[in-house]
Amino acid sequence: MESIIALHGLGGTKEVYLEVQNELASFNITAIDLPGHGKQPTLEYFTKESLIEWLTKYVKEPTIFIGYSIICRILIDFAYTYPHLVEKLIFIDGGYFSPKDFGQSIEEVIEQTKMFVDQSRVSSVEQVVLDEQKELGRFTEEIAESIRARYKIEKDGSGSLRIQPEVAAAYSEIFYEDDEKILCVPIFLITVTQPKELTNIRIAAIEKLKQKTPQLQQIEVEGSHEIIAEKPKEIARIIQTILCS
Repeated sequence: MESIIALHGLGGTKEVYLEVQNELASFNITAIDLPGHGKQPTLEYFTKESLIEWLTKYVKEPTIFIGYSIICRILIDFAYTYPHLVEKLIFIDGGYFSPKDFGQSIEEVIEQTKMFVDQSRVSSVEQVVLDEQKELGRFTEEIAESIRARYKIEKDGSGSLRIQPEVAAAYSEIFYEDDEKILCVPIFLITVTQPKELTNIRIAAIEKLKQKTPQLQQIEVEGSHEIIAEKPKEIARIIQTILCS
């Protein structure tokens, strides 16, 4: 059976893939918490290189990687460093955008990331569960579990994101770096359409990535960056098609 590893985005946890994994149960997809997320301890020395080396602990053979959001940048570097360990890359709305596309400096990105985590405390995690499920228009235990997993929940029901501000900032700093690496492995990029005001920036960023990876195949899905939660069945269907190709 093929080795398939799924990695979540900044501030999330492996539970974001629960519904997709259920849809693709026959493929035995292994979802992993990133360092500093969920129950995974952070790295002692947090750099792009140490993050890549951390990932090698889970990869012993040519592997298909599913990445979401900013982790796709790390997967590009991993595939460049260890091409013999990568069979395919499946990016879910990641790997092409950079904060530079929006004119942001590295200092602004780090400050915004720290502020976001610092201000993440909520008075009721269960209310967050209800609010997000209402927004999605779907009520499933997988959604609830995914939301709860992101938070360190106190006895009174309040909570804050498990990731520490400094760790989140380290990820953002890695995300900001230019990526000029040329890859030869098959790459499948699932992109979204919302928000519409980013359409031109999105198109330009995708074209830039295609220039370095002409083998890239793009699949567009109507939805926002939260597409895994919005349309897990459609994302699973696309992944299944890629896995069987």
